[in-house]
Amino acid sequence: MTVTLAEVLAARDRRAAIQRELLAQYGKPLLCLTMNIPGEEKVFPAVERAFDAGCAAIRKTVGGALVYERVLREATGCEAFFVCDLPAAELKRRAVKIEEATPVGRLYDMDVLDERGEKLSRGEMRKCIVCGGPVSVCSRSRAHGLPALEAKVRELLEPFSNE
Repeated sequence: MTVTLAEVLAARDRRAAIQRELLAQYGKPLLCLTMNIPGEEKVFPAVERAFDAGCAAIRKTVGGALVYERVLREATGCEAFFVCDLPAAELKRRAVKIEEATPVGRLYDMDVLDERGEKLSRGEMRKCIVCGGPVSVCSRSRAHGLPALEAKVRELLEPFSNE
């Protein structure tokens, strides 16, 4: 199913509202997992399986510190929210480790918000999935077309395509 930019932006606003709600309710750091999937189709079986693997990795790495979890599967993408009883900096360190542990981790977008709702930075810039250069430069200049990005994403998702 294809989605429009308006739908993606509305999903982002809904995600921010959920984040505010969970921070207010629990007062603990929050890890949010989404998938970086370019193009109009955000969800298909390989994406869902890769997302599930990301959720499993998060559950494993936070262990007993997991306080609350919510998973959403929308046409605009899969989203998961994990409230954790860990210092936000430690939660971010663990999230980055998951992102960097496997090739598909490059498609994971794990945002960590501290108990005040401040988003923690990963410290170092992510690399472009196509050329390995700084993602901000390639993204800003649109150095690679959508077909190249989609091809690389499908390559990264290949291990999840036939499960």
